Amino acid sequence: MPAIIPVQGEPVNLTAPFAAGPATSGTFGSAILGPAGTVAAPESARAPGDYLTRFAAKTLSTSRELLYVVPEGTRAVIRHFGLVNTSASQITASLWIGGLLHVPAIPVPAGASRAQDVPEWLMLPGERLEGSASAAGLNLFVYGVEEVREVS
Repeated sequence: MPAIIPVQGEPVNLTAPFAAGPATSGTFGSAILGPAGTVAAPESARAPGDYLTRFAAKTLSTSRELLYVVPEGTRAVIRHFGLVNTSASQITASLWIGGLLHVPAIPVPAGASRAQDVPEWLMLPGERLEGSASAAGLNLFVYGVEEVREVS
């Protein structure tokens, strides 16, 4: 069975060491690795199955913004989110799923982080994950599984 790992839309080179450091901003998908670390299928043509996914990794803005949209033929299950406050003041974060406020003003103290496992928040095709922060300086990471049910 091939390995499944998150990637940022580029082929994965397993011969190079993994770089340490902060995650880059953006939304991430998953890829299936074939023989010798080659990418067996692009994200748009994945076979049915479950794929570990990083749905968001970015610094939140103070206005509500789009973080992720569930592709057609797919369900998303959010299982964990993390917040890192890089500022000198407390910041709150809010998350919306499918247009409804799901996490209202969760506080993160100055210079602190907060990680939260969640009881599998289900998102259906076309639903949006959105977020905002009360001030600049709050990084958000959202992880879970994309359940591909139809071949694109």
